[in-house]
Amino acid sequence: DRGRIAETLRDLREIRRAMPEDPYLLYSQGSDTTERVTDAALPEPADAVDAVISGAGGSDLVGIYAAGQMFRGFASSFGQRNWSTTA
Repeated sequence: DRGRIAETLRDLREIRRAMPEDPYLLYSQGSDTTERVTDAALPEPADAVDAVISGAGGSDLVGIYAAGQMFRGFASSFGQRNWSTTA
């Protein structure tokens, strides 16, 4: 896998050299680092499903229920690090 990844990266860098600069590309060159951790009590799965079913009001309902923590992270070559966790 490493060989294929290295080859793909070389190919992409070669393609990038042939492309013009994007005049609309804006990115932060700073290193503003943030971390946000939010804790919240999640409902019990049965309670959440009951709330969805009662909210449907007898209509047909199709979907997926997903619950749990959400994680988001970002890191840049300028040293910026951003992390967010929500429970």
